[in-house]
Formats: sequence, structure tokens, C-alpha cells
Amino acid sequence: MKKAVLLSVLTLSCASMLLSCASGPAYADVKASGALTPHAGKGMVLIYRTPGFAASGTKPYLQANGVELSAQLARGGFFSYEASPGPLQLAHSGMSGESTQETKNRAIVGGVLTGGILGGALAVPLDIEAHRKIGMTVRVLPGHTHYVMMDRLDRPMTETPRDDAEEEITECKWLNPQTR
Repeated sequence: MKKAVLLSVLTLSCASMLLSCASGPAYADVKASGALTPHAGKGMVLIYRTPGFAASGTKPYLQANGVELSAQLARGGFFSYEASPGPLQLAHSGMSGESTQETKNRAIVGGVLTGGILGGALAVPLDIEAHRKIGMTVRVLPGHTHYVMMDRLDRPMTETPRDDAEEEITECKWLNPQTR
């Protein structure tokens, strides 16, 4: 019995990791094609998560200046965003949209169904936390590519120097190629 449970847990873990891995064209190929070169007067921001197992089952939602972007950021993926020069507010959260009374109510019902009364009591704080925006500001320069790494889901993203970032992003896959 214990073997069957362990096997099920391992199978689900592996499936979750495989489903959460990024797919798309590799960074080196995309860069060589010129698709990541910003248009005149614009800057390019590349938001990436290095490949790996840690938190690989999660795909945070990204926002730029309060607008949700079109892709979730899987481990081993990167998202390109062309921006006008000046401050760009970037953020990530565990859930799409905002915490509302409706999502809180759904969380309570789900918590009660899955975890009894205690689960319901914890549901609203967990709903609010999942919608919490963790952000940072990038000063976008025209003609410049900015590299922003998301290392941990509970911390702000960080702008990374180009040389360091290009080593880390090399295996990452482009998540939003249709935007160029």
C-alpha cells in the first residue's frame, strides 16, 4: 500500500514538472534571429526563470504597469516585453486578476469542501496572498535590453547584468513569440 502511494506521488510530481516546463524557441536562436532587438526609440525587457526543479509546478502571472501580460512564466522560460523609455513597473502574482469577494467566497467553499472548517478559515487569507502583486521597477533605456530574473515566487524580480543573465537565460524558451 505504501509503495502504491509513493509511486502515485512520484508520478504526479514528475507529470507536474513536465507540464510546467517552458516550451518554445530557445533564447540563443531567438537572439540570433534579431527578434529581440527593440524597435527605434524603445527598450526590450526580458523576464526569465532559470530551468530547475524548485517551484517548477508554479507559473506566476506577470504584469507590466498594472496590465496582465499574455503568458505565465514557467521555469526555464522567458517573456519579452518592448517598452517605451522610462520607469516600467513589473509584478508577478500566483493568480490572475485581483482578489475579490467572489474569489474569496469560492476559496471558502473550496476550503470547506477539501479541508473542513479549518480549511475554510484559512481560505480567504490564502486567496488574498495568491493575488498579491510582488513588484519592481525597471528604468527602460531606448535601444537597450534589460534582463529581469524571477528567482523566487515570494520575492521581487531583480534586474541582472547582461553578462550574468545571458549565461542564465541561454537554455530558456521564448514564451511569447507571437507578440513580435
